[in-house]
Amino acid sequence: MINKQMHNIDSQGVICHFKLHQRRKSKSKKTTVAHVHGSWQLELILDGIQKAEINNCVYELSAGTVVLIPPQIPHGFTYATPTSWLSIKFNATGNVPHQVEIQGINQNPVLKSLLDTLDAALPDFNPGAKTVAIVNHLLAALMTHFYFSGAPTQQISSQLDKISLIVSQRRGKPVTVAEIAKSLGYSTSHLSAWYRRHTGIPIKQFIDHERMNFARELLLYSDLNIGEIADQLEFPDLFAFSRFFHRHQQQGPLKYRQEHTFQKIKGS
Repeated sequence: MINKQMHNIDSQGVICHFKLHQRRKSKSKKTTVAHVHGSWQLELILDGIQKAEINNCVYELSAGTVVLIPPQIPHGFTYATPTSWLSIKFNATGNVPHQVEIQGINQNPVLKSLLDTLDAALPDFNPGAKTVAIVNHLLAALMTHFYFSGAPTQQISSQLDKISLIVSQRRGKPVTVAEIAKSLGYSTSHLSAWYRRHTGIPIKQFIDHERMNFARELLLYSDLNIGEIADQLEFPDLFAFSRFFHRHQQQGPLKYRQEHTFQKIKGS
């Protein structure tokens, strides 16, 4: 496996130099203040949950999550439950993008294999020269996989498609960020931060946008009255639907229906 990884490493010119590692366990709540350093940092959550504040974004990280933090990026961690993790600091040369990466490993066989091998290769204390050489190749293979294989982009697109499908299948009925996060195996805060990082907008804004699309369709193409539409979209009452619609459309649902129905008749 290492020979195959080395071929990929050479093709991208990524070279890693291991500096140090720590295996840590926290039995009670503990916080490390935000800080920066000149090395890359890899965090692999082995058990429990920890919160990470990275570049002013907060993520909730569960077991099986790996984080890559570039040099000079502010970061700190809060360990809210009994947690164990592997932390590695290293230097990297090559044209590597200066961006944070967070991924779950259980759904990615290649990533899981690399990290399982890395975890097994590192002893509890200082590794010997042969181990360091292997670790350097494994770290370079990880960097290649994260930043050059195209896999992260495909995974992001796949996750965004899944989110869109979950929302569209509700057909304008309410769905919470927590429900979407649970179906994807994320925490609510992790999904919210992840979605905003990759789309530039809050996930709640996307949910409301899709709900508005269904509301407009029902107003324009159904014979349901406003109250029946509110019921179908599972608003608590007509007033809640009207407030929601006006907030996003700057006019009430009845006025919207009247104006656009008139435009359709005029254009026909």
